[in-house]
Amino acid sequence: QFRTMAEVVNACVAQHIGVKMRVVEVMRRYAVGDLSVDMDRLPGEKAVITQAMDATKASLSAINQEIKRLATAAAAGDFSQRGQEERFEHDFRQMVPGLNQLMSTTESNLGQLSSLLRAIAAGDLTQTMDGQCHGVFATMRDDANTTVANLTAIVARIQQASRPAGQQQHHLCRQRDCQRQ
Repeated sequence: QFRTMAEVVNACVAQHIGVKMRVVEVMRRYAVGDLSVDMDRLPGEKAVITQAMDATKASLSAINQEIKRLATAAAAGDFSQRGQEERFEHDFRQMVPGLNQLMSTTESNLGQLSSLLRAIAAGDLTQTMDGQCHGVFATMRDDANTTVANLTAIVARIQQASRPAGQQQHHLCRQRDCQRQ
């Protein structure tokens, strides 16, 4: 009888250890982003382990899908999309506003640049980009404003060079008179 009891206890312990090792194996896959693995369907009281692993996978899948959705929209040039914070909890919920801020900042700065380029294309060299920008957005703003200033100077030189000779001479005489005074 003692031998039978020991065999039953050992089998029970081995099964318990087997379940724990399977949980560890599945969690390791989830930890590296492999969500293709499912936890074994455990019976009875152990079903709570399966439910917890399913919930873990569902949460990771949800945040992964949200990130993919926003990344796909951004890659397509649609920065108007926003993540849905209310779908998540804890650290996942904190990630979404950061992604939303990224989308919003990019949308705003690229929108300003696009408006400026439309104005230049329409011949309006009075527009510039302003506002607080950082990093590449500040560089884009400064480069765009420099472009407007350079185009304005080029247009002024072209206008001056295209004046009839008499007007140019009169303009030069006026400049000399002003410089003497």
